[in-house]
Amino acid sequence: MLLRRMPSLPALRAFEVAARRHSFTEAARELHVSQAAISRHVRALEQYLGRALFRRLHRQVQLTLPGKRLAVELAAGFLLLYRAVEAIQDIATQRLRIAVEPAVAARCLVTRLGGFSAAYPEIELELEASDELRVLGRDTDIAIRFLTPSARRPRGRSRRLFSLDGFPAGARRSGIATPGARCRGLPAIA
Repeated sequence: MLLRRMPSLPALRAFEVAARRHSFTEAARELHVSQAAISRHVRALEQYLGRALFRRLHRQVQLTLPGKRLAVELAAGFLLLYRAVEAIQDIATQRLRIAVEPAVAARCLVTRLGGFSAAYPEIELELEASDELRVLGRDTDIAIRFLTPSARRPRGRSRRLFSLDGFPAGARRSGIATPGARCRGLPAIA
């Protein structure tokens, strides 16, 4: 379906409120704009549609037949928008703070975050790629660190996520001859 250029959202909103209130002045009060702004928006919408939406009478307006039809459709559309915004406000979001070494973040974690966010939209991720150690519970919820086999294990709960295969890489003028370390066995986050 080809979408042609739509009228402006402020013009549609101005019309919808003026139609519901049967008054440009009352629409202006509700939308916190001038009556002249409402009039300009409605006139621009009428020009776009090529037909009159209101009959302008002394100190009042009446909807034309096309105006009534548009008013009903726009009222339903704005109600859907209102409900969509309201539904998002009701979703309880949780924040998950992850501290991770930059190399692990770049090679293994960042590529998997999109899938996680799609699967768990209620969880807001805060990723900090840093070599500095963070205090679990205070500074971060999860810390991901690279430890050599001879390194001392951290206190508290820890779990091996994956093994990292590494091998030397030689550089030539044209670039790197052999790829560097890669992740192996890392399950997808989602």
